[in-house]
Amino acid sequence: MRAVAGVLSLGLFGAAGAVMFPTVLFGSLALWRSEFHRLVRSLLVIPAIPAPIYVASSIVSDHGWSPTTVGRIMVFAAIYAVVIVATRPTVEVVEDGWVASRRAVATLVVLLGSFVGIALYVGGTA
Repeated sequence: MRAVAGVLSLGLFGAAGAVMFPTVLFGSLALWRSEFHRLVRSLLVIPAIPAPIYVASSIVSDHGWSPTTVGRIMVFAAIYAVVIVATRPTVEVVEDGWVASRRAVATLVVLLGSFVGIALYVGGTA
């Protein structure tokens, strides 16, 4: 069921939402994976930070500073805070005894890294 929830949530990251994928992924892991060492959780926050800063600066550059712009940024932050909170059942530890093998985790990391690299290349960022 968790895999289905994870796959269905990927629709949030199409088109304009794609820029927020790292924030939701790494932010969710940092927040909900309590078995990770505190240092690891702190390091997971680092890749989660740039995207919201980029989006907020884009909002400011498009509309200038005003109370309305601050409101837009607050609504944007609230939406993604709700998304990260909503990922809890998908991301947090399940005490069923199943643990992914190191090989599976390594494969997933390589695939995810490749996907991000290709996306950056195709998007003209890299």
